[in-house]
Amino acid sequence: MDRRLLDYLPPVLREVLEFQTINGANEPEISFAWDSLARVTGNQFLDSADQDGVAVWERELQIYPKDTDTLDARKARIKAKWNTELPYTMRWLHGWLQSLRGADNPRPTVEEYTLRVSLPSAVDYTTALDDLRQRIPANLVIAPTILLAKATSNLFVGSAVRLSIKQSMTVFALDDNGMTAFTDESGAVLTDERGKILYVEDTL
Repeated sequence: MDRRLLDYLPPVLREVLEFQTINGANEPEISFAWDSLARVTGNQFLDSADQDGVAVWERELQIYPKDTDTLDARKARIKAKWNTELPYTMRWLHGWLQSLRGADNPRPTVEEYTLRVSLPSAVDYTTALDDLRQRIPANLVIAPTILLAKATSNLFVGSAVRLSIKQSMTVFALDDNGMTAFTDESGAVLTDERGKILYVEDTL
């Protein structure tokens, strides 16, 4: 509550310590009363109802929520149950599906005694089909389609280049030293990373 009891007093009394203490002690109780009044007013309408208000609607309509249901899912189920009416018509069915998903829900169709409906993935699939089964002709078969939510993602593509050098070697023999050295195509003697000549000692 944004109201302060001290603000209702005349300015001359707001500076009195006794009145400040009395109003400070009564402030929590009055604030709780105002908050309770706001909750009662909000629970009169389903869109602004809290957990307690939704529970009253469910008790009246004999709806049994699950522990994993969110508050929005419970409200959607209440609206679907409240908007059901007989006799059944295609216009009513389209309006009932719109209450579950919104105005973008595809219109239901009937082909050869098969009722094709589209249901969003966020609703209770089993409960929605049970409610629909109770209100449509018994000779119709329900062919439901689950509408998945659209999702976007970024795709990153990378590449790498590896450079390799092909080198050929020739071998020549040193007559006096009794070893064989390795050279590349230009005739330069090959050495290792320490600068030592690569060679193979000849065995007698």
